[in-house]
Amino acid sequence: MIGTDTSDYRRAIVALGIIALVLLAGILVIGEMAAAGEENTGETSADYAMIHALGTAQGTIQKDLAGMDRIVTNGAIELGQRQPEGDRALQILSGMSNSGPAAIDAVTADLNGTITAISPDQYKSVIGGDISNQSHIRRLYEQKIPVMSGLFMTVEGFPAVAIASPVFTPDGKFIGATTLLFNPGTLIGRDLPPETNGTGARDAWVVQEDGTILFASDGEPAGDNLSGNPGSGKYPGLASLAGNITKEWQGDTISTFTDPSGRAVTNHIVWTTVGIRGTEWRVVFSREIKSTGSAGVMNETIV
Repeated sequence: MIGTDTSDYRRAIVALGIIALVLLAGILVIGEMAAAGEENTGETSADYAMIHALGTAQGTIQKDLAGMDRIVTNGAIELGQRQPEGDRALQILSGMSNSGPAAIDAVTADLNGTITAISPDQYKSVIGGDISNQSHIRRLYEQKIPVMSGLFMTVEGFPAVAIASPVFTPDGKFIGATTLLFNPGTLIGRDLPPETNGTGARDAWVVQEDGTILFASDGEPAGDNLSGNPGSGKYPGLASLAGNITKEWQGDTISTFTDPSGRAVTNHIVWTTVGIRGTEWRVVFSREIKSTGSAGVMNETIV
């Protein structure tokens, strides 16, 4: 089971369909390259490998997000049954915060959005802190629904992503929220195929719908924007695709642009989507397929 409700189940089915569409789109692009006389065995194999790796990454990241979502949901249920205070509450939060290498900490908050408990203990200085002004927490308190945030600066003092769930008593009374903070770069970096982890064979980004970078295989800092600082200057023309990438669930394009040295670079770029609780991430793979001496920008996109 992928998610914790029927909407996540439907999203999982859609995700499988997106993988098939991306694979088909990749086949069409490779076919066009062959018709233009640009295809060779090595390029074709590399393109198929990249598209297959994108589908694999999509499935793995989606599975991990859904797993973390289940941990938060189950934690909220337990806290509601036992009240979000005391030793038992700390045990529940400890289980959440130790749920995987990407997890940072887990908290409970009262009806006012004030942190009442946290695990691990190293962050206990934030107890009493107010998280009610965080946009995802406002949405949770207003609608009484689970949420996943975008990247934000936490009261602990570092950027992170949160999955949060309302806490209800057994008789249905809303009494607050519980939140699991996690490092998206750690989660994504573990889930990407090895060739996207800095070897140069192909590059990868995971970005929010607003273009904010959560992970870049070439070391682009989390929090930068795809349209403002694409690929640490390696692919300046990628900024021209930022609109397509952030607006479309999936896509496949061959683009040529000029790098900082004046060399015209052609890349095969593919992307797809993962997400939970109404928040989406774009998973983007790119690899260079040829170089020419001409300048300019060319985009040929299948979405």
